[in-house]
Amino acid sequence: MAPQNEGQNSEMPIDAGREEINALNARIRVVEERINDMRKRFKFLEENMIAYHKKNLKDAKDQQQQTYDVRRGLKILEGKMLVILKELQLAATKQDVTTLRKYIELWNPLKFITEETLQKRIDERIGKKQDDDENSGNV
Repeated sequence: MAPQNEGQNSEMPIDAGREEINALNARIRVVEERINDMRKRFKFLEENMIAYHKKNLKDAKDQQQQTYDVRRGLKILEGKMLVILKELQLAATKQDVTTLRKYIELWNPLKFITEETLQKRIDERIGKKQDDDENSGNV
Protein backbone atom coordinates (compact mmCIF):
# COMPACT_ATOMS: atom_id res chain seq x y z
CA MET A 1 0.00 0.00 0.00
CA ALA A 2 2.78 2.31 0.57
CA PRO A 3 3.70 2.35 -3.12
CA GLN A 4 0.21 3.39 -4.03
CA ASN A 5 0.33 6.29 -1.62
CA GLU A 6 3.60 7.37 -3.04
CA GLY A 7 2.18 7.37 -6.58
CA GLN A 8 -0.73 9.44 -5.50
CA ASN A 9 1.55 11.85 -3.69
CA SER A 10 3.72 12.23 -6.74
CA GLU A 11 0.68 13.13 -8.87
CA MET A 12 -0.45 15.74 -6.41
CA PRO A 13 2.60 17.94 -6.79
CA ILE A 14 2.31 17.68 -10.59
CA ASP A 15 -1.34 18.73 -10.44
CA ALA A 16 -0.46 21.51 -8.03
CA GLY A 17 2.35 22.62 -10.37
CA ARG A 18 -0.02 22.60 -13.32
CA GLU A 19 -2.55 24.64 -11.41
CA GLU A 20 0.15 27.05 -10.40
CA ILE A 21 1.37 27.30 -14.01
CA ASN A 22 -2.22 27.85 -15.20
CA ALA A 23 -2.71 30.52 -12.55
CA LEU A 24 0.55 32.20 -13.60
CA ASN A 25 -0.50 31.99 -17.27
CA ALA A 26 -3.82 33.60 -16.38
CA ARG A 27 -2.03 36.35 -14.51
CA ILE A 28 0.34 36.87 -17.45
CA ARG A 29 -2.66 37.16 -19.81
CA VAL A 30 -4.26 39.72 -17.49
CA VAL A 31 -1.00 41.69 -17.35
CA GLU A 32 -0.65 41.48 -21.14
CA GLU A 33 -4.24 42.74 -21.56
CA ARG A 34 -3.50 45.62 -19.20
CA ILE A 35 -0.34 46.42 -21.15
CA ASN A 36 -2.32 46.34 -24.42
CA ASP A 37 -4.98 48.59 -22.88
CA MET A 38 -2.26 50.96 -21.67
CA ARG A 39 -0.71 50.99 -25.16
CA LYS A 40 -4.10 51.81 -26.68
CA ARG A 41 -4.65 54.59 -24.15
CA PHE A 42 -1.14 55.92 -24.73
CA LYS A 43 -1.68 55.89 -28.50
CA PHE A 44 -5.03 57.66 -28.04
CA LEU A 45 -3.40 60.28 -25.80
CA GLU A 46 -0.56 60.73 -28.28
CA GLU A 47 -3.00 61.23 -31.16
CA ASN A 48 -4.97 63.74 -29.10
CA MET A 49 -1.80 65.61 -28.17
CA ILE A 50 -0.75 65.76 -31.83
CA ALA A 51 -4.20 67.02 -32.86
CA TYR A 52 -4.13 69.57 -30.02
CA HIS A 53 -0.66 70.72 -31.06
CA LYS A 54 -1.73 71.10 -34.71
CA LYS A 55 -4.79 73.08 -33.63
CA ASN A 56 -2.65 75.35 -31.46
CA LEU A 57 -0.22 75.92 -34.34
CA LYS A 58 -3.11 76.82 -36.65
CA ASP A 59 -4.59 79.15 -34.03
CA ALA A 60 -1.20 80.81 -33.55
CA LYS A 61 -0.83 81.32 -37.32
CA ASP A 62 -4.36 82.75 -37.50
CA GLN A 63 -3.60 85.15 -34.64
CA GLN A 64 -0.36 86.17 -36.31
CA GLN A 65 -2.20 86.82 -39.60
CA GLN A 66 -4.87 88.85 -37.82
CA THR A 67 -2.19 90.89 -36.08
CA TYR A 68 -0.47 91.50 -39.42
CA ASP A 69 -3.79 92.53 -41.01
CA VAL A 70 -4.56 94.93 -38.16
CA ARG A 71 -1.10 96.50 -38.36
CA ARG A 72 -1.40 96.88 -42.14
CA GLY A 73 -4.85 98.43 -41.71
CA LEU A 74 -3.50 100.86 -39.14
CA LYS A 75 -0.68 101.89 -41.49
CA ILE A 76 -3.18 102.52 -44.29
CA LEU A 77 -5.40 104.47 -41.90
CA GLU A 78 -2.41 106.51 -40.71
CA GLY A 79 -1.53 107.36 -44.32
CA LYS A 80 -5.10 108.46 -45.05
CA MET A 81 -5.15 110.57 -41.90
CA LEU A 82 -1.95 112.32 -42.99
CA VAL A 83 -3.50 113.08 -46.39
CA ILE A 84 -6.61 114.48 -44.69
CA LEU A 85 -4.48 116.61 -42.36
CA LYS A 86 -2.53 118.02 -45.32
CA GLU A 87 -5.77 118.82 -47.13
CA LEU A 88 -7.16 120.49 -44.01
CA GLN A 89 -4.05 122.63 -43.76
CA LEU A 90 -4.66 123.78 -47.34
CA ALA A 91 -8.32 124.50 -46.70
CA ALA A 92 -9.49 128.06 -46.11
CA THR A 93 -9.93 129.15 -42.53
CA LYS A 94 -12.95 131.03 -41.24
CA GLN A 95 -10.95 134.23 -41.34
CA ASP A 96 -10.03 133.62 -44.99
CA VAL A 97 -13.68 133.08 -45.90
CA THR A 98 -14.71 136.24 -44.05
CA THR A 99 -12.06 138.27 -45.89
CA LEU A 100 -13.18 136.86 -49.25
CA ARG A 101 -16.81 137.67 -48.43
CA LYS A 102 -15.91 141.30 -47.68
CA TYR A 103 -14.05 141.64 -50.99
CA ILE A 104 -16.89 140.04 -52.94
CA GLU A 105 -19.41 142.38 -51.31
CA LEU A 106 -17.13 145.32 -52.08
CA TRP A 107 -16.61 144.43 -55.72
CA ASN A 108 -20.13 143.06 -56.26
CA PRO A 109 -19.32 140.89 -59.30
CA LEU A 110 -23.00 140.62 -60.23
CA LYS A 111 -22.79 144.20 -61.50
CA PHE A 112 -19.81 143.37 -63.73
CA ILE A 113 -20.43 143.45 -67.44
CA THR A 114 -19.25 140.84 -69.90
CA GLU A 115 -16.87 141.78 -72.71
CA GLU A 116 -19.51 140.94 -75.28
CA THR A 117 -22.13 143.16 -73.68
CA LEU A 118 -19.59 145.97 -73.35
CA GLN A 119 -18.72 145.73 -77.04
CA LYS A 120 -22.40 145.91 -77.98
CA ARG A 121 -22.92 149.01 -75.83
CA ILE A 122 -19.84 150.69 -77.29
CA ASP A 123 -21.07 149.92 -80.78
CA GLU A 124 -24.52 151.31 -79.91
CA ARG A 125 -23.01 154.54 -78.51
CA ILE A 126 -20.77 154.99 -81.50
CA GLY A 127 -23.78 154.41 -83.75
CA LYS A 128 -25.85 156.97 -81.79
CA LYS A 129 -23.06 159.52 -81.89
CA GLN A 130 -22.70 159.12 -85.61
CA ASP A 131 -26.46 159.47 -86.00
CA ASP A 132 -26.43 162.57 -83.82
CA ASP A 133 -23.51 164.05 -85.78
CA GLU A 134 -25.28 163.44 -89.07
CA ASN A 135 -28.52 164.91 -87.77
CA SER A 136 -26.85 167.99 -86.36
CA GLY A 137 -24.90 168.54 -89.59
CA ASN A 138 -28.06 168.45 -91.75
CA VAL A 139 -29.98 171.09 -89.92
